[in-house]
Amino acid sequence: MEELLLSSPKPINIYDLFSDYYVGDSVIFNDEQIMSEELKKYNLVLERKDRKLAILGEEIDIRKAIRQTNEIFNTIDLDDLKRNQELNFNRHDVLFILGQLRNIEKDLDITIPYPYNVNIFSHLYILLSRSRNVPALLFSDKVSDEEMENMSRDTILYPVAKVIVNNIEKYLHSSLPDIEIYFLYQYLVSSRMQGSLATTSTFHQRLSK
Repeated sequence: MEELLLSSPKPINIYDLFSDYYVGDSVIFNDEQIMSEELKKYNLVLERKDRKLAILGEEIDIRKAIRQTNEIFNTIDLDDLKRNQELNFNRHDVLFILGQLRNIEKDLDITIPYPYNVNIFSHLYILLSRSRNVPALLFSDKVSDEEMENMSRDTILYPVAKVIVNNIEKYLHSSLPDIEIYFLYQYLVSSRMQGSLATTSTFHQRLSK
């Protein structure tokens, strides 16, 4: 299911998806039913067509499903990530994202405490993984003019979110839609920051922590 989520909405051949497990059609059918029920929790649909499977839905729901169905995002220790090379993470991505977290804290002169630092790390790691699997043009989510205007009024958090997304674009060697700034901005707003920064915001939070 994680592989399908990362590739959504692109379909994956059923043979390629299950070939490592040496299972028959009845087991595959049962697995499809289980995945379909699990995905309903996130307003996502599992589609089967021409011996291929695909997960369909909004980008925000896809990322929430990736985060909540992968236990590793709920148990990681950022300090341990620097040392432990056995975890199932892309080490280059880990070091890059940890660097971006340091940039955020330095630019805002704050410390982002647990679990909010893990939330931002997980968000950025999933962003990198999704962007490599799916071109940005396929993202259907859009930021309204009103949302962009409200966000741009924040002269503290918005510029930082914009810089970090720009750094990610350079890292990926590809452009990202404006909604990525909005997503990251939401995480910064929802973080319980500790330090000299005292920021209040009435911005509507679409992302659940």
